[in-house]
Amino acid sequence: MIKEEEQVHLVYKMGENGPPILKDILNRRGWLPFVDGESLYWNLSWRGSRYKLSEYEGLREYQRLNHFPNTNIMTKKDNLFRLLKKLKVIYGNVYDYFPLTLTLPKDYLAFVRIYAQEEETGKRSTWICKPVDMSRGRGIFVFRDLKDLSYNCRYVFSFHRWLLK
Repeated sequence: MIKEEEQVHLVYKMGENGPPILKDILNRRGWLPFVDGESLYWNLSWRGSRYKLSEYEGLREYQRLNHFPNTNIMTKKDNLFRLLKKLKVIYGNVYDYFPLTLTLPKDYLAFVRIYAQEEETGKRSTWICKPVDMSRGRGIFVFRDLKDLSYNCRYVFSFHRWLLK
C-alpha cells in the first residue's frame, strides 16, 4: 500500500479557457493543476490550438498532449474528402461507401452539371453543405433548390438521395 506522503499525483496543464467539465473530472479523480514555477512536471497538456513539432519531439514517456500531429488530414472535411478520393483511386470499390462529394468554389461547374441532370430527370437530391474551416456543426446547411445555395467561404458538400424525399 502506498503511503499518502509517497503517493505520486498526476498533473495537468490547461489554460484558463480549458473545458470546465474536463478540469472538474480531472480534479475529482485526484489530478492536480500545473502551477508554473511550483510544479516540477506534468502528465497531460490540454489546449485548443495545435502543438509545434518540437513540442511533440520533446515529450517525456509519461506526458501526453490532447492533439496528434497531422490529424487535420482527417478532421478537416476538405482534406478527408481528398484522402478518400485518393484511396478510392487506389483501392476501388472498397471506398464506395461515401457519397459524391464536391468542394466549392473549385467544383462549382461539376455541381451545376449534376444539378441540371437531376432537374431533367425530376429527381432532386438533398445537398449537405459544410464550411471547410468550421467545426462542431457550425455553418452547416441543407438545400435541395439551387436558389438556396449561397456561400461566402469554401465549402465541402455532398448529396444524399435518401434524405428528405
